[in-house]
Amino acid sequence: MRKASIPLIVLAGLIALAAVYWHQWRWLLTVGLPLDDSYIHLQYARNLLHGEWFVYNPGDHPTPGDTSPLWVLLLAAGGLFSQNLLAVSLILGGIFYLLTGIVAYRMGERLPGPKWTALAGGLVVMFTGRILWGAASGMEITLFSFCSLLGVWLYLRGKDRGRFSLAAGLAMGLAANARPEGNLLFIFMLLDWVVFKKVMSEKKFRLSDIPWSAGFIYFLLVTPYVLFSLWSAGHPAPNTFYATKLPFNWSRSLEYLWLVLVFFYREHPLLNLMLPVGAGVFLFKGIKGSGKERDDFLIWLWPIGYLLASFFEAPIKYHFQRYLIPVLPFFILISFYGWGWIFQNLPGRLKGKRWSRLGPAWAAVLVIWSGAMSLSYWPGITALCVKNIEEMQVKLGYWIRDNTRPDDLIAANDIGAIFYLSQRPVLDLVGLVNPELLEKVQGLRIPSPARDRITLQYLLEKKPAYLVIFPNWYPRIADDLGDCRRAFSARLSDNIICAGDEMVVYQCLWRKK
Repeated sequence: MRKASIPLIVLAGLIALAAVYWHQWRWLLTVGLPLDDSYIHLQYARNLLHGEWFVYNPGDHPTPGDTSPLWVLLLAAGGLFSQNLLAVSLILGGIFYLLTGIVAYRMGERLPGPKWTALAGGLVVMFTGRILWGAASGMEITLFSFCSLLGVWLYLRGKDRGRFSLAAGLAMGLAANARPEGNLLFIFMLLDWVVFKKVMSEKKFRLSDIPWSAGFIYFLLVTPYVLFSLWSAGHPAPNTFYATKLPFNWSRSLEYLWLVLVFFYREHPLLNLMLPVGAGVFLFKGIKGSGKERDDFLIWLWPIGYLLASFFEAPIKYHFQRYLIPVLPFFILISFYGWGWIFQNLPGRLKGKRWSRLGPAWAAVLVIWSGAMSLSYWPGITALCVKNIEEMQVKLGYWIRDNTRPDDLIAANDIGAIFYLSQRPVLDLVGLVNPELLEKVQGLRIPSPARDRITLQYLLEKKPAYLVIFPNWYPRIADDLGDCRRAFSARLSDNIICAGDEMVVYQCLWRKK
């Protein structure tokens, strides 16, 4: 059965991807991207291919406006073989989606408990709607999912042999370049090595126990983008980190946590019944010193620690909580660990040959149920997201391309498809590629009177030819644009992914007063 496991997982993933793209083509007669942010990666990749070094506006100063330099480099590498970067992003997303399922299965083989949980876990990863949506998003979501899973798996294999694997350091360096959260995972990895492997298990610790070689490989891979960010923007992290960071707020974080739980139980209601059980038993056994759970404690520490970190630092609720998607495979494995524990601890009368097939049969129910729920719902949701982006940002991108001059400066709060398609100079009102504005508005929520005031002053200084905004994001600016006239707009009646139902293009005259 083990020989057939990986082909089964790949087949399940291909069926899920086919359902997503078939639904788009049948409904929309196109295959597109369900997020505007995906086009930001494409813009950076295209500029790289044209000889520009990590710039968003061709000819401008380089800036770390992209959170995933590794994804941009992979897109640019694919662009050497195809000019259709959108297709390249979807193909790469699909490949890393399948690899995520495979490594999740191999990780499941490590978990204490019945062996059937490994294959079931890999299949359910393929049938998790948000992971599937991430594979079709053109984003780095499945790349980071794969790199983080691979890094943990390589680390735990090396830990079994009493060493910190160099391959794990390499995988974590790649993960950190796929998403900044990869740095947090490497910190957890070091914590696991020092505390659980050396201090608690071996009752000793020496400086020579620090994984210098693996750390050096990780450091070599992580340092270039950090130095680039420091040189170009004056801070070590990508601009996105500062643009989305807000002061901690209990109400916002608790609402985020509630949505996390709602999504868990909407996606896999039967499976995730055992998520609290699996997490609790794993933690209890790890603390009590059960060898396997303690050895594999990083499988628990990473998703729980990531959730806590996001609760305090980045409780982002939009886009189906896309920043949490890369750790969903770990939560799925913990849920299956919980079910495995239940079946291993059934009352004595249920044990024996007669009941030996009960666990695998229940696993089959969980897989079939997950597949039915995901494939009946998420292809349609993904297609609706694509429809929203096509009818708003893509539509406006083509309008600006056809109705403005090539050197017209366009100010906007969404800088993806509009500028990838129009190829016009951009003035980013969020600050992802305009660090000088980011410094002024950092920590101010959208919408807010203070942010409107600063943004309006910035517009008066730069005097763009056109302004493209969600009026609900900048209500005071939309009301006070005496020097601008409404030129065009796009409105959605079925919006589920964009930050506003209407986006308006204003032509700005900037008369002297």
